[in-house]
Amino acid sequence: MATLVFGKESRSLTIGGVRTSVRLEPIFWRALAEIAEEQGRGYGEIINDFETQDLSSKARTCALRCYILETVLKEGSARD
Repeated sequence: MATLVFGKESRSLTIGGVRTSVRLEPIFWRALAEIAEEQGRGYGEIINDFETQDLSSKARTCALRCYILETVLKEGSARD
């Protein structure tokens, strides 16, 4: 079984033309990297898809975690 890392990593991203920082746990960064690679897009482009309102940084991070989890679950269901 893999060792889980619970600390958070910050990354600087451009979202909607604005440079900002996003903090996520390493497992979410890994999942987002796989999603971005499969879609051929950058992290900021993916976040722009679901960010339709001015979210605080905490709300953005929560929305991003939900998006990642939902995408991973859908992909898992599609493989079954």
